[in-house]
Amino acid sequence: MRTKVLAMTTVEVRQFIAGMFSLAVYIGVAWAASQFFEVTFGRVFGALLAARAFFGAIETAAGVLSWRLFGRRATISSLLEVLRANNFPQRSHKNDNLSNYLARIEIDAQLPERIRQAAKEFERLLSVSESQGILAGMRMNSAGEAALEAYSTRENVTA
Repeated sequence: MRTKVLAMTTVEVRQFIAGMFSLAVYIGVAWAASQFFEVTFGRVFGALLAARAFFGAIETAAGVLSWRLFGRRATISSLLEVLRANNFPQRSHKNDNLSNYLARIEIDAQLPERIRQAAKEFERLLSVSESQGILAGMRMNSAGEAALEAYSTRENVTA
């Protein structure tokens, strides 16, 4: 019986390789520090991992705070400017989210090619943020939904 092997995307492979290099550096530093300070490798390695977790938590908290205070508003403003600058059409379906809205634009042959290409680029932008991690993807998607709502509110759609 054959088993299905999970395929990794190029981004995942790069992240895995970077993680392995990082782990190798941690192991090397832990070994060197254990030799220098004459303590066990496990204690030094554990301390390094604990320090990494501590600083990771600080960076995460700072990122969340920065997003809440400044980033979300700036991202919504930038995405709203993209919608306005490219003269995107108003929402035609009340229940459309951002992905559905962009997909409708991409397949609408009555719209100019320029607008359909802009919708594809917008979709790629969202896709890139998702490849950076679930948090970045969710933030960008939330900001995109808010920008679309500001640009074309659901209340103004009759269908």
